[in-house]
Amino acid sequence: MKRNILACLACLLVLFSCQKLEDYNKNPNELTFVTALSLLNYSTYSLANDHRFNMTWKNLFCQHFSQPGISQSDPNLYELHPYQVNDFFKTSYHSILDLQEIIRLCAEDPDAQRVGGDPVNQVAQARILRAWKFQNMTDYWGDIPYSETLAGKLAPRYDTQESIYHDLLRELEEAAAQIRLDAPPLSADARYADGIYLGYVGGWKKFANSLTLRVAIRMADRDWPAAKVAIEKAFADGVFENNYDNAWYVFLLPPSNYQNPYAQFKNYIFVSKPLMDVLKGLEDPRIPKYAAPAKNTGDYEGLPYGLTLSNQSDRDNYSNLNETAAAPDGRVVLLDYVEVCFALAEAIERGAAIPGSAAEWYHKGIRASMEWWGVDPADIDVYLARTDVNYDTAPGTWKEKIGKQKWLALFMQGEQAWFEWRRLDFGILQPPPGLDYIATRYIYPDLEQILNKASYDEAVIRLPGGDKVTSKVWWDVN
Repeated sequence: MKRNILACLACLLVLFSCQKLEDYNKNPNELTFVTALSLLNYSTYSLANDHRFNMTWKNLFCQHFSQPGISQSDPNLYELHPYQVNDFFKTSYHSILDLQEIIRLCAEDPDAQRVGGDPVNQVAQARILRAWKFQNMTDYWGDIPYSETLAGKLAPRYDTQESIYHDLLRELEEAAAQIRLDAPPLSADARYADGIYLGYVGGWKKFANSLTLRVAIRMADRDWPAAKVAIEKAFADGVFENNYDNAWYVFLLPPSNYQNPYAQFKNYIFVSKPLMDVLKGLEDPRIPKYAAPAKNTGDYEGLPYGLTLSNQSDRDNYSNLNETAAAPDGRVVLLDYVEVCFALAEAIERGAAIPGSAAEWYHKGIRASMEWWGVDPADIDVYLARTDVNYDTAPGTWKEKIGKQKWLALFMQGEQAWFEWRRLDFGILQPPPGLDYIATRYIYPDLEQILNKASYDEAVIRLPGGDKVTSKVWWDVN
């Protein structure tokens, strides 16, 4: 009996000696393999959600929206709570790091990542989204951490906006050239993981080239020769040709968590008086597409910018967002054909060799915007025939004509409308009551002054006027 017990113990010792301690510490629910496909799916949603959720500030800054005053901070007065800025800065870089991980995974083990399609195409998609995000960030703040962030440094230096812009042109050109249009078709799961083009890689190529137009036209006042070359090359390689090419993300209906963040805030957001006044002055048929009738009157009324209202009855005198704009399954646009048309109109005015005239592309931009919002074709024709709208008869310089209509068309894309107002200086916007300025940038997060002080200090020295909302970024020369 004793001998049998000893034999059993010996067998158990042999059995346990063949297994490592780590075998007992493994979490059976932990992922052992991460696909670039899953990261692309999450990154796309994250970018769209972050873009739309934080766009409330930007739609306020460009004076498309108005909100009654808020106690701790008031975006109507260009004030953002430090927590909001810190969180937005942090989450923006988290999104970029996710895109970096896609690139790393596909480079290190491309065969393992083929479940998401051609690994080279996945890398190109991540590079395009990364460029889109970086351009927005540098346009909010000016100089930002860029090259050393990509290199993984914990306290990265701030690259100049000029160097970032030139590198974005390179990145986008390379990404567009990198895309393999003849790659094998994606599986159904892989197609649906692409929340923008559902696996259509040709759309990604057009996205890269159309984003090049945005980058190039925004730097046109600083380096037109480089911008002109980039615009002509991108156009020749293929940009958006209609609204079907748009880069946009559709949120999902409840009970999904992937819902439009505006759906829960629609009763607190109002169309602004500056926007409504311009729309009414032009008898713009997009009014009922953008806004809802005021609850008390049934009329379309914009809320004065910077107004404080505590009584709900008073608020009901003004127009909230239209139900379509705030629908739970609403769509968020990252870049569209409308913006391409206006960029090409401007590029022609500046001397770029693009087929067509500035007037033709300007009119295409207005028509595309109205078609996107579901305006009747006959109403579009009437609008374009107005002497105060038609390119040949509308008042103002080409910058004022293009800028005004582009600002109107960029509704729900507030950051781009704000950037273009800063760049083209086409008027319309006025400081809110009690202020004598309109913000031209975000101030840096205060956490940067603690965690990355040396780099922050160096960036502020380069910033004309210092770290203020009234300072101007590199491309803002007027």
